Amino acid sequence: MICKSWRSRWLLASASVLFLACSGEDEEPLPAPPAAALIIDRASVDFGEVEVGASSDEHLFTIRNASPVAVESVNVTVDNDAFVIAASTCERFLDAGRECQVRVKFTPRLAGSHTVRLQTEGAPEGDHAVLTGRAVAFVEVRGLAAGTSVVAGADEWSCGTPCRVPVRTAEVKLRATPVGFPRWGGACSTATRDCTLRMDGLKVVSLEEVASPLQWELPWPSHLREVAVAPGGDLVIRDVYDVTRLSGTGQSRWRLQSLNPRGMGLDGQGNTYVLSSSGRVTGFSVEGRELWSFLPEGERLWGDRIAVAPDGNVYFVVAVDIQQSSRHFKLYALSPQGTERWSHTFNEGPINILAGLGGDAQGALYLSGNVFRLDGTATGYILEKRYFRKFSPEGARLWEREESWNDFAISPAGVMSVFNSIGGSEPGGFTLSLLGPNGIRQWTTPASQGPGVVDTQGFSPSGVLLVGGHQAMVSSPIIDKGWFAAMNLETRALGPVTYIDRPPDVGARVNALALTSAGGLVVGGGFGPQYGGGEGFLRVYDARVLTVDLDP
Repeated sequence: MICKSWRSRWLLASASVLFLACSGEDEEPLPAPPAAALIIDRASVDFGEVEVGASSDEHLFTIRNASPVAVESVNVTVDNDAFVIAASTCERFLDAGRECQVRVKFTPRLAGSHTVRLQTEGAPEGDHAVLTGRAVAFVEVRGLAAGTSVVAGADEWSCGTPCRVPVRTAEVKLRATPVGFPRWGGACSTATRDCTLRMDGLKVVSLEEVASPLQWELPWPSHLREVAVAPGGDLVIRDVYDVTRLSGTGQSRWRLQSLNPRGMGLDGQGNTYVLSSSGRVTGFSVEGRELWSFLPEGERLWGDRIAVAPDGNVYFVVAVDIQQSSRHFKLYALSPQGTERWSHTFNEGPINILAGLGGDAQGALYLSGNVFRLDGTATGYILEKRYFRKFSPEGARLWEREESWNDFAISPAGVMSVFNSIGGSEPGGFTLSLLGPNGIRQWTTPASQGPGVVDTQGFSPSGVLLVGGHQAMVSSPIIDKGWFAAMNLETRALGPVTYIDRPPDVGARVNALALTSAGGLVVGGGFGPQYGGGEGFLRVYDARVLTVDLDP
């Protein structure tokens, strides 16, 4: 019989034993060797609180080889750089029963609570100790504009005067009060609204200014219907009864009363053109002087919509021969001097209804309409035709779609936005479609649940799409808040929404929006459940409300 000798790797009772393992029926299994074990003298140590950038006192830890065999290579580590091994004798062979030592200190680089493991390595059975420490850093507010305060987090602390405040978290968010657009200094100098600081040391900040989101406002005797910004910054406003021109800061320049205006528009020089309910169009100079007047021929006329091109060409629509069973409308094109260039009658069925009218910066015209007939009852109608058409400045039809929209807007480049409001639930919502200059639909948003239904939309000269309206209240005839925002046409989503609070028992709605060249956003609307009833308001906001959420 051939036998092999096996040498043990462990000590039993401090003596070496040699086992022989031979093949055969009497062969017995070898016992498991004992595992080497490294033991740390303490399970945990709290290093207390230390300022970021400083160091705590050193703590001594003893590591013992608590096994009957030697450990060839001992190592002790920490798994977070907030703790540092300052000195160590545990970097070599450690015989059975022998000890080595490490010194550890807490050197935090970031505020907050830190917990790490001091871990032994080199033996099958290692040990660890839990090390804890808390780091603090400071925010120093050295300057504050009059009437302002710096607030941290969810009202954790605030400073209305210069202060120095400890922070025990890795980050702190500072906000300014009152709500507005802060101008920060120091460590917050790049912040546009709230300031988030990483607390890796002392942070020195200042709050130099808080600009109010509302620049100025005027109460109005009735709902505002339209707002236009003239070259130079004047505002031209149409309400239920009058047309008024204001300076960019709200001072009255002139008011045209008793016009019963149905629509208005401005040319590139700032002249104003008003369509009255009688169908008459009147041009007014920048100073409010009448330039010319044009009244179409015919009876039972009703002024409907008007669009003015930058070059002063005027397009308007009047409903003609208005009766219960018949009606048509006529589109007129006038020169800047008020003379008729061309006209077109829309009489494609018994009852012809204009849905919408608009123009682009090149003078092209967009018109939407519907054709109905009576269904044999006193008040019932059947839709026969829908259309959306684009015309050249000379009146040639460029294209047509078999759709119609009451609410559409045309960008300077001829892109069309089309909204369909969705009621029936609070607060209401909408879908938006975008059509290219060729009339082809580019995309449609899915149905939106909020922030409300759309009452107005319009493109700025730079192509920003502004949208506003009101929130519906299904269980009450009173509408809720008004709202406005800018639509991001790339992401197809609304930007931050600003709300117009309603007075008690009275709703609010936004009917008109326009951007100024001075960085203002003009918002016009009214209070009350009816579109034309109740008092109105004119407000000019800092246009940053379109890109920054003002909710605290």
